[in-house]
Amino acid sequence: MFSHSFCLLISVQMSFIIKLTLPFLSSINLNQIMSVNFASLTIQAIADSLGIKLASPEIISFLEKDSEKYIRQIINQANALATSARAYKLSSSHIDIALESKGLPPLLGYDSIPNYVPTPLSVDQEDLFGIREDKTPLTETAQAPITPYPNLISHNLHWTLVEGIYAGKRSSSRSSRPNREMKPIERSVSVPNVSSYQHSEVQRNLSVDPTENKLSDSKKCADDILSGEHQKYFISTINLLRCDTVHSLDVALDMISEEDKMQPLLPYFIQYITGKMTLDLQEFTQMKVLIRFTHALIQNKSMNIPLYAHPLLRIVFTSLLAVNLSNELFPDDSSIRKYAAEALFSLVKRCEGCFPEIKQVIFNSLVKILFNPDTTLNAHYGALLGIHEIGFFEVLLPHFRSYLKMIKFELISNLNLQNHAAEALLQLAKSMLFEFAFKCPAEDKKEHAKNLIDEIDRFTF
Repeated sequence: MFSHSFCLLISVQMSFIIKLTLPFLSSINLNQIMSVNFASLTIQAIADSLGIKLASPEIISFLEKDSEKYIRQIINQANALATSARAYKLSSSHIDIALESKGLPPLLGYDSIPNYVPTPLSVDQEDLFGIREDKTPLTETAQAPITPYPNLISHNLHWTLVEGIYAGKRSSSRSSRPNREMKPIERSVSVPNVSSYQHSEVQRNLSVDPTENKLSDSKKCADDILSGEHQKYFISTINLLRCDTVHSLDVALDMISEEDKMQPLLPYFIQYITGKMTLDLQEFTQMKVLIRFTHALIQNKSMNIPLYAHPLLRIVFTSLLAVNLSNELFPDDSSIRKYAAEALFSLVKRCEGCFPEIKQVIFNSLVKILFNPDTTLNAHYGALLGIHEIGFFEVLLPHFRSYLKMIKFELISNLNLQNHAAEALLQLAKSMLFEFAFKCPAEDKKEHAKNLIDEIDRFTF
């Protein structure tokens, strides 16, 4: 007990000696500092200052070994701390931390120096140095800190481009690392085994000149903008749409609607769909696949759909309100418009949080189509489907009798040139009125819907 207490006293008294020898600790061996004569004289001087008489040299030798071991532990801990902190030299702060961990006071002589005064040392020894404290301008101290205004709006914007910008310039990552290994991006949704057979069948059934590039339309949408991995991923996704069976196409679209790695490809898919619709507006089968592909992208929960609401809305409106999407092989284009109406419902559902008035805006646009005499009845068919899908059919109901009168006038003035479209339109209106009358709790609105059904039944073609 006496030895341990005396060691504590020695460690305090030795702090001044450590201060003097501190700049040389990195170049002088610790054994040289704790030499026998040096330690013995120090212990005797400390004992004399405390009024303690050491009777025999054995006691001094015992205290010498115990004190040396104790101080060596402190220096080793401080040295380990300086090494882990990558310090240039062992400093007083490292020893202070080691002393503090043992509940001891810091080194004497360092606390008396103000921390805001620079302490460069101009001495002959180059190893002796001091720490210059950072100066803080008075103007920064006088100014009150500005509290940032809290941002309560959550931004759900994702990154959309990878390894490049939309300027036709290659990114630096390609040129700086030309030898990196290109790993294909794995899909998060497994493809059924039938896809490999289906892919080979599609390649055999494609009626394209083998000398031409079969994927030119796909590569134009992504070249020099996406990385090589994403371009392959883009092309493989487009190939899934070229299925020659209904079941295979359904499986591919289900996979696309659940894929979670397609966010950076979304703007290029939109570009691809827009370009194909521009060229193949009268291709019934192609338009049907494109609008279903659009619907699958909108349904994908990993996509940031609100960021691309406007281009997606143009694609949906094109399929929903086009003048005529039929051809000689497929005279009825109602199926395309039904898929477009379902896509419109999903788009409104995904974007309603970011655009609270999107339903009203879409309803106003569709109503203008209905009451525009220059539009075709096929477009009216799509407008009615859209209004019904967004849930605004009840708002249209008070004006429906005027609309039916206008349809009757159009039929008479056009010499029955749109009989097929008019019959499909009125059958759609009749089914919507039946559904509304069945679900509506208000008796007056239900009776009004029944009267409109009776008027439709009196139409003759």
